[in-house]
Amino acid sequence: MVATMNSNTRIQPTPTRIVAIDALRGFALFGIYLSIIHSYNGSMVYGGVENDQAGRFIGLLSSTFINLRFIGLFSLLFGLGIALQENRFRARSLPFSPFFLRRMAILACFGLINTTFFFNTEILLVYAVFGTAAYALAKLNLKLAVAVAAFAFFIWGNYFELAHRGSLIESFGWFQEAYPFERIKEIYRTGSLHEMARLRWIEYAIVYTDNGFHLGMSIAMIICGYSIGAKGLHIRFLENLQAYQKQFALALAFSLVFALYAIATGRALFLVTEGPISAVAYSVFLLCTLFVYLYLICLLHQKTHGKSLLVKALANNGKLCLTGYMGGAFAYTFIFHSNGLGLYATVKAIPLHAIALGTYLAFTLFSYLWLTRFKQGPLESLYRKISYKN
Repeated sequence: MVATMNSNTRIQPTPTRIVAIDALRGFALFGIYLSIIHSYNGSMVYGGVENDQAGRFIGLLSSTFINLRFIGLFSLLFGLGIALQENRFRARSLPFSPFFLRRMAILACFGLINTTFFFNTEILLVYAVFGTAAYALAKLNLKLAVAVAAFAFFIWGNYFELAHRGSLIESFGWFQEAYPFERIKEIYRTGSLHEMARLRWIEYAIVYTDNGFHLGMSIAMIICGYSIGAKGLHIRFLENLQAYQKQFALALAFSLVFALYAIATGRALFLVTEGPISAVAYSVFLLCTLFVYLYLICLLHQKTHGKSLLVKALANNGKLCLTGYMGGAFAYTFIFHSNGLGLYATVKAIPLHAIALGTYLAFTLFSYLWLTRFKQGPLESLYRKISYKN
């Protein structure tokens, strides 16, 4: 009998989860913790704390191996999650689009809350918008969506640098007049909740006006993740990891060679304005490092049958990734802003990364303890209840 749904029928979530994907989410969250902490310790316009040579080297390593990669992995898994949900709805002959749009609207609300109270470069609102656009485009024409993803990844950021960089920098003048760096420090260290919320939204607008590479990576990977899930390619990949050994070896070799070159030259970003060949090579480097991370986590899961302590910890964190993302933003707000310790723009690179690692380990302990008593994280449970209307 074909299942049907009327207005009185409640959609029930399915319990099926893929541990390797949860572990990847947990690993992506770790990278997010390491990358977003810089937004709490300085300004995109002015920079942050002046570091010594060791601190600058740590910053270069972070730019080489962390920046863009983990937002890319997070985005890929977000798109994959959309496809997996749609597949489950289709298997039960239930309409997916109304549920999906409701879910994106709720995610946007989480993003609005996160930006207002915790984080001036948060991604949930962007994901809600891009997720909706990617889904609509993929339903219209999947091949066209993949072409848009390729354009967004390879062209968006570089085109922005060519066409808009000069005029954008000039437009930042008003911000520098209204908010000199000392004023920003004062607001985040001792300001009121209203002053901080207002400044977060102003910085949010500036960040996403001047963020072609992050935005391009995000929409591209969301589309790719959805396409992979829609075609079932994730199952083929997980079940046949050994078949991708050559691709992994090539990606690893290219990543190491290009990383050594980037570190030797002290360059964190390779723009098309500095040479099209190096810009294309840098884009390939991003993809290769992302694939290396993804492959290694999946290989660890396969070799240990998902039973290693590391895989279990990452999978637990992946199950609670929404709680972890917003919880991390809350923790960083307490550490760096005036409603807590007020350490904004005072922490150098090495202790900054130690704080990020400590925060992630604390969340790992929280995830373990929480999941010994409950099946879902606190925000995940709320998200599901509102999404499924039960």
